[in-house]
Amino acid sequence: MVTFTFSLPREEIVYFRYVLESYDGLGTQTSMSGDNTVHWQVPADRAEEAGELIDALLMEIGT
Repeated sequence: MVTFTFSLPREEIVYFRYVLESYDGLGTQTSMSGDNTVHWQVPADRAEEAGELIDALLMEIGT
């Protein structure tokens, strides 16, 4: 497993969770209530795909 850790504006965490979880089986997102740090665990063989998705989403929200 590979863990991606990144910070988001708190109002964007729900959107990210929705998009990331829509990629069935790609990874598991965790974040603590009141914290803007997100941890996303993905299988090592899908890390490149996951990284590209995160980059695209971060660009979309302007972070």
